[in-house]
Amino acid sequence: MLSKLLPAGIYRRISLDADFARIAGNMAWMFADKVFRLGLGALIGVWIARYLGPQQFGLFNYGWALVFMLTPLASLGLGNIVIRELVKKPEQAEEILGSALVMQATSGLVAYAACVLLGYVLRPDDMLARTVVAILGMTLLINASDVIRNWYASQVQTRYVVWTENAVIIIFAAGKVVLILTKAPLLAFAWIATIESVLVACGLFMMYQSQNGHIRWWIVRIERAKSLIRESWMLIFAGFADLIHMRIDQVMLGNMLGDESVGIYSAALRISGIWYAVPYIIVGSLAPAIIKSKMKDEASYQRRMQHLFDLLVTIALPSSVLVALTSDMLIESLFGLPYKGASAILQIHIWSTLFLYVGVAGHQFYLADNLQRLILSRTVMSCIVNIALNYWLIPIYGGVGAACATLVSYSLLFYGFDAMTPHTIGYFRAKTKALLSGPIRFIRLSRLSV
Repeated sequence: MLSKLLPAGIYRRISLDADFARIAGNMAWMFADKVFRLGLGALIGVWIARYLGPQQFGLFNYGWALVFMLTPLASLGLGNIVIRELVKKPEQAEEILGSALVMQATSGLVAYAACVLLGYVLRPDDMLARTVVAILGMTLLINASDVIRNWYASQVQTRYVVWTENAVIIIFAAGKVVLILTKAPLLAFAWIATIESVLVACGLFMMYQSQNGHIRWWIVRIERAKSLIRESWMLIFAGFADLIHMRIDQVMLGNMLGDESVGIYSAALRISGIWYAVPYIIVGSLAPAIIKSKMKDEASYQRRMQHLFDLLVTIALPSSVLVALTSDMLIESLFGLPYKGASAILQIHIWSTLFLYVGVAGHQFYLADNLQRLILSRTVMSCIVNIALNYWLIPIYGGVGAACATLVSYSLLFYGFDAMTPHTIGYFRAKTKALLSGPIRFIRLSRLSV
């Protein structure tokens, strides 16, 4: 039955792949992980939102927005580069991991200092806001644990990461319930979120050491570090622009209209954000195979690219339609009447997922084609468009204006800009084909379900 949900070409191609069973198993673990987390996270997150109310919930999300915008500085844009190098040069894994670990540990300290400073600059007279930012920003210090995730991703063994992270998440979900029942203050929720991230990082290192040897065997080489940073420096700036793009709406809403508007806007993003995990799971599992096919056969690479775009649109379109049609019910039943204004925001914001889905896949293909400069330039341009639209629309339409700004800038970043350069015009055609054929497949699936 599941095969009927996929375009025939996709199913035929992936089922003949020698690595299909391993890839499918990895994707199954990632989906199970996300379903579990999203289910538990939705339950606890909605409960926290109801308990804190729009204003304090908005301040909590405002703090996370500032932290996320500085994540590229902590990660140095190394994630996909490290995975690619581990796939291509497995015999040099200890050197790649060791060099990346030291680089990210150092950059994490710098990122945290910048986070605290940014909190003081943006909210000089708001001690509570600065404290929330300082506490949540501590997660930047342990961002180096991503090297373990990268290792397991390169080996298509994500289940080990799933086990470790979910064990901690279950424990801390219970802790958050206790905070709600005991009527704990906002800062307690900031602390428990930070401690949860720290323990997840510790668990990942312990898991790696129990299976693959001690990290003291890792090697740090200046030459390797220089090589990695040469590959990733443009991705650092692209990452900054990307996360500013994703989070600046919440920061601007908080500074222009207040924390309550951020809380209402964040409620809508909680629902649309559920669907954001799907393309990262699919593309993350298929990335090693895509990289290998690029090295062996360009025609096979092009076919896989089109099949992946088709698959992602086939998944994104029905979910967007469903959420748009049921937004009133979702917001009121989950968050309650204080968050009623989030419904109109959600109806617009959910359509940005359609462009995000094809964009996540496109990002991997740009890396395979060494188009980091294009990633940087278009992300910066889209970020500028987003900020300009937010500055214009937020004072007039509030959160709805911010959602419109996101939709327009996402369509440019993940689709429109592909038509502007000869290096990416092929991706534009592939995305256009997927977007145009998606509604046809959606109608066919609707008829099958009747």
